[in-house]
Amino acid sequence: MTANRLADFLDHMRQAIADAQSFTEGVAQADFMRGMRNRIAHGYFDINLEVVWDTVQTALPALKTQLDALPSV
Repeated sequence: MTANRLADFLDHMRQAIADAQSFTEGVAQADFMRGMRNRIAHGYFDINLEVVWDTVQTALPALKTQLDALPSV
């Protein structure tokens, strides 16, 4: 992977994290699960909304911290 392509990929990851965090900002977990279920219920019956919520609230901030610590490419 070239340095430019890697930089673009990392920027895309950062933007996706920001989008997910923005989507859930100020939203209670119960409201998120209700809204999320309405968006995906017609095709993805096995999605564990607890895992999705935990990913946005815990895993993505940790990943963002790691991405931000990487040197510029």
